[in-house]
Order: sequence, then C-alpha cells, then structure tokens
Amino acid sequence: MTENTTSKPTVSIEIGYYDKSAFRTNSLDDLLNDENTSGKEIEFVSILGESNDGKSIKLIFGAKNNYTQLKIEGPDRQWVYVTKSTLEDRLKNFKKSIPRTGTLIFYLSIVILLLDIIIVPKIQNILPPITYPTATASNNPGLGLLIVMLADLILFTVLSILIGYIFPNVSFLIGRGIARFENRIKLRSNLFLGSTSNKHIIYYTSHFIKISKNLTTLKASIMPLTQQAIDELKQIHKKELAQIIKSL
Repeated sequence: MTENTTSKPTVSIEIGYYDKSAFRTNSLDDLLNDENTSGKEIEFVSILGESNDGKSIKLIFGAKNNYTQLKIEGPDRQWVYVTKSTLEDRLKNFKKSIPRTGTLIFYLSIVILLLDIIIVPKIQNILPPITYPTATASNNPGLGLLIVMLADLILFTVLSILIGYIFPNVSFLIGRGIARFENRIKLRSNLFLGSTSNKHIIYYTSHFIKISKNLTTLKASIMPLTQQAIDELKQIHKKELAQIIKSL
C-alpha cells in the first residue's frame, strides 16, 4: 500500500498597514472583516498560494495608484500560462473603471498651460515690468508673468490636493474604508453633480463586491486539489442519497 504524499495547497494572506505593521492569516474572512480604520489603514494585501508540487501564485494589491502585481511559478509551462491568463482576466474585471488621480492631475497641468498661453500675452502689456537697481526694465520679467507663475503654483497645488482627495485611487473598500470613500464620493458629487451621488456610491459599492467575489474565486483557483476533493465528495453524497431514496 503506497502512501499518498499529496497535501492540500496552502494559502497565506498578509495585510500591511500604513503604520508599517502587518497581520498574517490563512483566512480570507479576516481580510474582508478588517476594520481598516483611519489610524490603521491598509496599504497593501499580499496573497500567496503554494502546493507541494512546486506551484505557487502570489498576488499583491497596493493602495497607491491601484497597484497590482501577479507572480506565478510552476514546473508546467502550460499551467503557468493558463493560470496567468485566467487571473489577469479576473483582475481586469474590477480594475478597469477606477479613476486615476495621476491622469487627472496631468490633464489639469495641460489646462493650466493652455490658460497661460491665452492669458499671459494679454496681461503682459498691461502690468509694468519689474525693475531692479542693477538691471534695466527691458531685460527683467514682466510683473504679469510673475503673477501668473505664482497663481499657477497656488492653483495647481490646491487643485492637485482636491483631485487627490475626491478622486482617490481605490484598492481596499474594506471595513471603514467604505465609509471614508463614500464621504469623498458625496463631496465630489455635491461639487459637480448636485445630489446625484447615490449612483456613484452604488457603483463603487458594487465594485467592492466584485473584488470580494474575485478574491474568493482566486482562492479557489489557488487550491485546485481541495476544490477537486470537494466535488468528489459531492458526487459520493449524491450517490448515497440516491441509494437511500431507492430503499424507501
């Protein structure tokens, strides 16, 4: 009689916080039930699945810029390719509609630059040039240009902070992070769309539900042997139930 050395794949989850602390668990429920408070806000989540036949999947979610990293290793190239394609498709399902703060700030820079091109020539001739004792007025920058540069700096700083707040890069709608995000969406909706914020809250709440479902599916993908065993048990129980019904 040969001994079966096949063991269940193991899944380990690491939750990293902005205060540099970390929590490690084997349960997806611990992640989804994390309070994610302002004083202990989640910075990243790392999920690692390993089996004793050399297969491993590591997935990292980062809060900054909606960052994700996927690393798959295994002795079978076909398995690595298929698994990577499957998981990348699942990741796209809940990444694709996330607002990008950096993109919005880039567009803001273009708008400010275009305004400068329009405004500077008009006010350059209105305001007097800056003069210094050691230089002539002709080779000094105009006062209008200096005012515009200072206004650009103030405007860009204020609007960048505002954009970063009302268009957060979301990765972890977990625990109190949901309420924090809803408050930002409400503020954004009140600023631009009046009282139509409910549809945004519903959208991003559904986004969180999609993440939870995909993480659950991901866990099942990491543990194919366990899933196969469950399916076999279901078939056995189904046959046993059929035998019981026949005997009635």
